[in-house]
Amino acid sequence: MRWRPRHVWRSASDHLFDGLADGDWPVHRPGTPVPSVPDWAVAPVLWLEAQPEEAAGSDPIVPTTVGITIGDIAGRVAEEMGAQFTQGLHSIDVPVFVDIYGANRSVSLSLASDILDILDGALWAPSNFIPLYDYSEDPRALVVEEAIEVNQVRSIWPQAADATTVAWKRAWRVVSFTATCYFQG
Repeated sequence: MRWRPRHVWRSASDHLFDGLADGDWPVHRPGTPVPSVPDWAVAPVLWLEAQPEEAAGSDPIVPTTVGITIGDIAGRVAEEMGAQFTQGLHSIDVPVFVDIYGANRSVSLSLASDILDILDGALWAPSNFIPLYDYSEDPRALVVEEAIEVNQVRSIWPQAADATTVAWKRAWRVVSFTATCYFQG
């Protein structure tokens, strides 16, 4: 598969988006209709497949925004003896970061908690494997011979907040995990 990390990132993004929607979070992507907000929610959750920018001239970071990005990828690993000489089992590790900019720390913590539960297989998908889709086709196609395993899941407050901290950083939470994609080849 060409551009495998991109497909891993989109598959993880769709998995988390769908999991939050199944859990009644009012999630939406830019350019799509904003869902109605249940009584318990503060605002609709804007889902971005990028990290919002804080640079001058860019749009301000809106509370209750989630951005999903990937980090540096080291390259493929031969999982079987001799795989580098054959079409044996290989893997790549794709670090994934989910930046949560909540309306307040409680909303950030609640979103992070549900995302952790989705990744751990505790909610709506009883597995720590995510299906891999090929997004070069329309509609996306399930890649049945490959799998994404979720591991090294953690949730952190990236910086200490005080009265001088920019408003959106006070409730900023990050969930990170490694999406390991196994494939022949």
